[in-house]
Amino acid sequence: MRDNNKTYDFILQQSFKLFLEKGYKDVTVVDIEKAIGMTRGAVFYYVKDKQALFNAVIERFIFDKQNINNKIKCDVNDSLEQFIRKYLEGIKSTMDVLRQTEVKNILRAYLNLSFNALTYYERYVDKVSFILSLEQTTWTSFIDNAKAKGEIKSSLSTNVIAETFQSIFYGVSFVSAFKDKDFDVRELENLLRNYYSLL
Repeated sequence: MRDNNKTYDFILQQSFKLFLEKGYKDVTVVDIEKAIGMTRGAVFYYVKDKQALFNAVIERFIFDKQNINNKIKCDVNDSLEQFIRKYLEGIKSTMDVLRQTEVKNILRAYLNLSFNALTYYERYVDKVSFILSLEQTTWTSFIDNAKAKGEIKSSLSTNVIAETFQSIFYGVSFVSAFKDKDFDVRELENLLRNYYSLL
């Protein structure tokens, strides 16, 4: 079974790179065969068809990677400052995985893959909304704890703070996708820490 898991992981990794480079519509079964080095029969032993393969790629590389419970490991007693540090470490770790594909401007390709999923993955918006809501809830929890412990001002709106932290991350990610330079976690860290210092 271990070899089957390795093969399945390899199929997903190579297909992820293909979908990043070409998008769902332009990836052919022949492209998949060439990238993986297997016949379509062998590939479709692991996944039913191209759609199922795309779905598996989206689940592994978007849903799993963007789920905050998978992205970071934190303790409920962590301060907000510790949570921010771990959040940044999780983003760096995710970026390292994405960079392994060696796709040029990985954030642009990743954003494009996400837009492809809007069209080709059923109920994509619902699943992404759940992930964003889960992240919002996590931020809210650490912000409430920070207010209770006097780490930040208690008069501030928890939801506004949580939404601002998320917006900083997603804004930097979005803008970086349209620049011809790599995503800089240090730039994000600087913005998050500066915002934190205002609280």
